[in-house]
Amino acid sequence: MRVNNSLTALLNQSIQNGNLSGGRNNTCIQTSQKRDTFELVDNVDSGYATYSDIYNKVARPTETSVSSTNYRLEVNDGDNYVTIYNSKGEKYGHFYFKDLVTKYDEKTQKEFLISENGTYFYDMLPMSNELNNDLCQLLGVSKLPREELTGYTVCTNQEVGLKYLQKDTDKGRGGTVIIETATDQDRLDNLANEYLKKYPNLISDSLGAEIHACMEVTGIYKRTETGILSIGYDGMSYNDNYDDKKDWAIKYSSDVYDRIIEGLSNMKDLGDIESFKTWETILGNSDYERIWSDEEILQGHLNQ
Repeated sequence: MRVNNSLTALLNQSIQNGNLSGGRNNTCIQTSQKRDTFELVDNVDSGYATYSDIYNKVARPTETSVSSTNYRLEVNDGDNYVTIYNSKGEKYGHFYFKDLVTKYDEKTQKEFLISENGTYFYDMLPMSNELNNDLCQLLGVSKLPREELTGYTVCTNQEVGLKYLQKDTDKGRGGTVIIETATDQDRLDNLANEYLKKYPNLISDSLGAEIHACMEVTGIYKRTETGILSIGYDGMSYNDNYDDKKDWAIKYSSDVYDRIIEGLSNMKDLGDIESFKTWETILGNSDYERIWSDEEILQGHLNQ
């Protein structure tokens, strides 16, 4: 079961319409806002490309593609982007010419390639030496521009032992898992296998298990012995693997999210998170609304 970063585009689809709560087999996926600006980077060091250099070179490239051991880069002149694939031909994403810049995080010493594609999601890859060399070859430059990472935070899920990138405006909306080593991939694979084995009535295939694993790493999902809790910026839900009458869902305003997270962090027995009565106590007089399932509407009352 290989997730790698080819799952990035799928996980970064929009949830702006809010389906974080309710429904069996629902997944909660991350979004980011559109950015339309086109900025130039000063040519501060000999050998570095500017955005203008990159645009001109890739718009009329001497090479339309570059392949290496782990990557294949294909230029799309008409739409001004480079599509990056892995060695198996699985697409990592589209990276616009203006975004072919190394983003450097001072705190973690990690580097990224990030492209905000203007369609409510972004594509991200950790910047390896191999990828850097491939991009330089494609662009005909010796070095890529290098900028401080801003607007994003590198977070760590201590329980799983994996890092993820989150847009600063996307609290409660998940993020993108950072896979850099075989150990990282194995941890994510093992987590996905746990989901597939433990919740067969909620997850039917390996792709669903991969998505659930990524959502746990990025803070959206919590597992219990019998089900899965989903917590998002605008709602939360619980789906039981054995008894759908134990399912429940609510929606709330974004300012309630912090109260939910605080309540979760103070909870000593995570088994309690399955019961809505636990959350009723935590929510108190907060502004929230129960979401009724079709079955509950027909029977005229909530299951719990």
